[in-house]
Amino acid sequence: MAQKIRSHRHAGKHIRDWEDHGVILTGAKVIAVVMMTATFSYLHFGAEAPAWIETGAALTMGATAGFILSRPGRRAS
Repeated sequence: MAQKIRSHRHAGKHIRDWEDHGVILTGAKVIAVVMMTATFSYLHFGAEAPAWIETGAALTMGATAGFILSRPGRRAS
């Protein structure tokens, strides 16, 4: 199954980049951070969530965004 995923014609390159080099492409980083921001914005402005849930979500998404942004955006030459 792992080999099938690594050789997938659309996602395989991205999976191999991550597994072999720890690379997350810049475009994927932007999409991830924008989606987390949109999700938190909905949670804060659109949902009736308690403050502790908002705080937990903000901390989790912030740590995740920090990790994603700290990965290289392309393979070293």
